[in-house]
Amino acid sequence: MTTRPRVWIISLKYAPGLKRLFAALGESLRCRGADTRYLLAQPYAGITEVETDGAAYLTTGTSVPVLLAETLQHVVRRADWARAFAAAPPDFACFYNFHPLNLFVLRHLKAAFPRCVTALYVHEPYLPQKRPYGRKQGLYIGLLELMQGATLRYVDRVILPSAVAEQRFALRHPHFAGEQHYGPFTLPDRGNGRAAARAFFTYIGLVHSATGFDVFVDLVDHCAVRDVDARFMAITPSPVDGYLERLSERARARLTLVNKATFSDGVLDLAMATSLAVFRLDREITQSAVVPVSAMYGTPAIVRDLPGFIQDVQHGYNGYVVPERCTPADIVEGMRYVQRHFPELSANARRAYEERWSEQQWDRYYRWLVNLLGL
Repeated sequence: MTTRPRVWIISLKYAPGLKRLFAALGESLRCRGADTRYLLAQPYAGITEVETDGAAYLTTGTSVPVLLAETLQHVVRRADWARAFAAAPPDFACFYNFHPLNLFVLRHLKAAFPRCVTALYVHEPYLPQKRPYGRKQGLYIGLLELMQGATLRYVDRVILPSAVAEQRFALRHPHFAGEQHYGPFTLPDRGNGRAAARAFFTYIGLVHSATGFDVFVDLVDHCAVRDVDARFMAITPSPVDGYLERLSERARARLTLVNKATFSDGVLDLAMATSLAVFRLDREITQSAVVPVSAMYGTPAIVRDLPGFIQDVQHGYNGYVVPERCTPADIVEGMRYVQRHFPELSANARRAYEERWSEQQWDRYYRWLVNLLGL
């Protein structure tokens, strides 16, 4: 290994909330003496609040056809990315967010740099229940799981962000020969001491059949009809016009919508700081990055009673848990509970961040990597 170990962080499929997560790993290693490099999807360049010095950009797509087309393009033109590794040979390479091209990049690294230790941060190792995603999306998820399994042949270590992810990885890949590490999301503190007027109950994230946005829209309508004292916000890059058509003008007046393809971390930070609670109403989940980010701002979460949520949200302590088969009335009860108990819920959410997800906990989860790199 070189005197100054060289680390590559690779994330070829864009996900707006992910940059602060992989940058936390890369910059923590840089601060300890590593030479950190990044190979990323181009849209990450637009998120300027998070530093990734020395980044190279390769891919652009998020839709299935574009992902597959890009993979074919960059397999044929492998010199475009192989040259970057040749100029800065990696000692350690960690891949975030699955892209079909990961398989080919990993295979190249193991052939060209046999001493390079490869790692895969596995956000979603396995979704046993794909029905909530619909037939088309469910088939796509199944295909990604197969391809992710193929990449494990070239992976020395996996990092799993939650207890549920650990359980599902063991279920899906019981014969994985590499080492496994528990590594929850760790985040630099952007919320301590930030005071803001709390006004909204907020939805943040993608919109499809499994994310529960339809339940959120029904909730907004329910509150407008019954004159429940509540304002709402939704922040999503997904098309939502079809969902919002069902809302009356009175209901729409209660909803602040931020709907564009990309948005900065500053938008997310402001939303968290001005929300009474965030919703995660998914019908299936392994873990959610929204929960630790909201906790950083002392913002409670209202979630469904699913293992992927209740591992992080304790009912009546740092959030509120509604039944898996919840109604708008169930959620309104949770909202009223948050309004009545916000100070203690907020303090406990912030405490959960400090004890589990703060960057101060980074050494606790990544001491193995510091030792591996000799930092």
